[in-house]
Amino acid sequence: MHKGVYKSDKTFLIKIKLLDNTVVNLTLPYKARGRECLEKIAQSLGLAEVNYFGLQYKNKRQYPRWIEMNKSLKKQLDRNAFHEGKDAVIIFRVQFFATDCQKLHQEITRYLYYLQLKSLIIEEVLKCRDDVAFKLAALAIQAEFGDHDQEKHTLDFIEDFILLPQRIASNYSPEEINQKIQRLHQKNRGMSPAAAELQYVILCQQIEGYGEEIFNAKDKDGCRLEIISSFLGIKIKSSLKAYPEYFKWQEIANMAFNRQFFCIERIGTEGTIQFETADTETAKFIWRQCIAQHQFFRLQHSTVESPTFRTQHELVTDKKLQNRSQEDRPFQRRVTLTRKEGREMRQRSKEPEPQFNLGLSNAAFDDYGKDEYDSGTQPQGGSMAQNAFLSVRSTVSSGYDSSESGSGSESGVGGKYDLISQGATSPILRRHHKENRDMLLKKLENVIAEDQVYVEFEQVFSKKLNCNLTTASLVANADRNRNREIVPYEENRIVLQTVNNEEGNDYINASGIKIDVGKNTTLNFVAAQSPLEKTVDNFWQMIWENGIHFCVMVTREEESNKRRCFRYWPGQKEKQISIGKYCIREKFTNTSDAFITRGFTVKNTKTQEEKDVYQMQYLKWPETGVPEDTTDFIEFLDEARSLQKSLRELSSRKIEPKLLVHCSNGAGRTGVFVLCETLIRLIENNQTFDVPMILARLRTQRMYLVETVSQYRFVYIVIINYLKRNRLI
Repeated sequence: MHKGVYKSDKTFLIKIKLLDNTVVNLTLPYKARGRECLEKIAQSLGLAEVNYFGLQYKNKRQYPRWIEMNKSLKKQLDRNAFHEGKDAVIIFRVQFFATDCQKLHQEITRYLYYLQLKSLIIEEVLKCRDDVAFKLAALAIQAEFGDHDQEKHTLDFIEDFILLPQRIASNYSPEEINQKIQRLHQKNRGMSPAAAELQYVILCQQIEGYGEEIFNAKDKDGCRLEIISSFLGIKIKSSLKAYPEYFKWQEIANMAFNRQFFCIERIGTEGTIQFETADTETAKFIWRQCIAQHQFFRLQHSTVESPTFRTQHELVTDKKLQNRSQEDRPFQRRVTLTRKEGREMRQRSKEPEPQFNLGLSNAAFDDYGKDEYDSGTQPQGGSMAQNAFLSVRSTVSSGYDSSESGSGSESGVGGKYDLISQGATSPILRRHHKENRDMLLKKLENVIAEDQVYVEFEQVFSKKLNCNLTTASLVANADRNRNREIVPYEENRIVLQTVNNEEGNDYINASGIKIDVGKNTTLNFVAAQSPLEKTVDNFWQMIWENGIHFCVMVTREEESNKRRCFRYWPGQKEKQISIGKYCIREKFTNTSDAFITRGFTVKNTKTQEEKDVYQMQYLKWPETGVPEDTTDFIEFLDEARSLQKSLRELSSRKIEPKLLVHCSNGAGRTGVFVLCETLIRLIENNQTFDVPMILARLRTQRMYLVETVSQYRFVYIVIINYLKRNRLI
């Protein structure tokens, strides 16, 4: 018998509160488990990335608790929930927080993240600086009301809504608040709802406390402390200690609970560390949540692709549900900003919003692919629940659309690329079954013609807020950085094996960058500064240990009478050099007008192993500014891509080999190459992309990539001319 089919016909009704504050009624069989409820909600929303979400309720002491997915939902609520399951409301919300936005593939997933984080900011669960709060408020206005309209979006209009945490709002007059938000809102012009939501999420990811769940406990001496669980590990915060104690997930051997005690066992240490909680139920809940976070961490860092994994529960894979959910269904956004008391709520739709019933009979478990539901009628409002049941082929008027007809759907149905950004200034494109590169070209050209490049560039942060630079900022590593302002984030830095170098230092100014460019295709870059004389042996150590076979160099050895790169390969008069324990022998050198291609055989003199390494050096980048013509640079990109493809085929591996890209500081020209190559690969794979959003994703992995607005504009010109050239072929 199918696991989802039950003999009993008894059902019960439960209220589900979604992230846009819509309340829906869901009918479930008596024996339905938590996972059936979550899957049904995900299916109705068109949500494939259900692994990030969970269901929450309040227990009899009014504390929030997560539904256990493999246990009977009704029994959990009857035994534990406030009012014994009667009138209990289950909250659908984010349970596991991604560290990288590019892991959120569906637009609906990013939208749900935005709604969750917006609530956490306003409620001051996630506390941020004043300037960040104002930026977030302006992004929320942009996401929910589009571009600034001088007639509609007046200071009085902004004052209608709660946009700032009370702690921050109390420090400013209403006039100051409204003026600051209005100015920032004007700077967001051209940003689509999806782009504004993504920028909102990225900003929140940089705030201390993002993705943390806090539990109160005591240490062995009875002193109060906080156990903080997150995607990184467990943090113990005590008022008696200046700094919290960290337990990274990879350092934890075991976790357990014994009566009211929660216990952690660290790898390489004897005994366990115990924390006393209020009671056994609390200790068990903390243990269960930490186990779930640990499993989420392992799945996120697994080398095996698992797009349908579940976290603390292993949901049964249902092919019909999976196939139905993989498509990005159209959905209609609604105003979710909270209005202040006494003010009329401004909504796009003036129709009253009804509660909506999601019917689920026992037979429904036989076929998740059905389009008919027991509710009987199709809704006409703008809530998330109502839009969950819109047909994939239906046309939805969103209020944001600016397609050629002037009144198309936000979802862009129609078999072509549709611009979904209000004002037609941001090249946010949606992929459909037919390619239309001419439309893509037109949109990119519009950004240049309408002088929106500067606006876009200014909207993208240069580096993450509150970023961890622990190793890069050590005094011992100061002279290993060409520019002390451009260093790797701790979580992205390339870590050397200390046993392999004389100094015993694992630091090099280089960052690992991964970005998805299509189904099962992830580009792997290493963005690095050019080696100094002091670090050239570490440079080859990095190449050797990371299995790098191809280096791209976007600088000359000397520019403006300054050394920009210490030569790490044999010169014209020498065929072989030794650097540390590596012997580099020249195989060939091919020189063209714009670039040089070199081949080397590298030998590890300690292990006697050998491997081939190739290098391409671009010669036509001027000492200041950017190249006037893109022809040579596009040819350089093509040749590099061709060589990379050959290396991939020779390795017989499906994954993209690592590509080392370096310029003087590993940011400006390096970022131009990485961004151009990423966009071209997205175009080749017919993927949705938005230039500033892609740059933001890259900058979450290495700061200051594409340093100047002239470099950013050059990227646009490169992609435009690449499209024009390929159109003629």
